Amino acid sequence: MIVSFSTFVQLTKMTATQNIEKILKRFLFISYFLLIFTNLSAKSNFLDGLSKNKVLPVDEAFIFEAVIQQKGIILSWSMKENCFLYNDKFEITTSPETNLSINTTGKTERINDIYFGDVDVFFNSVEKTLILNPESKFINITYQGCNAQGFCYPPVNKQIEINKLNNL
Repeated sequence: MIVSFSTFVQLTKMTATQNIEKILKRFLFISYFLLIFTNLSAKSNFLDGLSKNKVLPVDEAFIFEAVIQQKGIILSWSMKENCFLYNDKFEITTSPETNLSINTTGKTERINDIYFGDVDVFFNSVEKTLILNPESKFINITYQGCNAQGFCYPPVNKQIEINKLNNL
């Protein structure tokens, strides 16, 4: 079989082109595989991070207690580490609505909050002592807080029947 020089050059070009195509296809396949594998690995790491930084239920993040003492009704909150309550998000009323005196114990700290700007918050604990009118039957309480990871809980509403509180 006699092959001319120009035919030989064409066959060589075709073979080189086919080889380059094969190499590129392999490269693209390996790149695609690595991209998928890396993406799955990143998702796994992200999901692992979420489970490690699990958001606590609101009643575990802010442990609430209400008791009666001689000086009045004591409402107290103990916050888990890196959780805080907003000072200005507390609302306390009575039913039927009567005069209410509230004394707050706890140190506030001013922070620059990503949701509300410069605000005063309570870390660790806060206590509110209520002096009520004897006609009051219920205490209506609203409060709100966040954790340091940026998760904010919706406002919490509680209603306490006064005659069911325990004495200290």
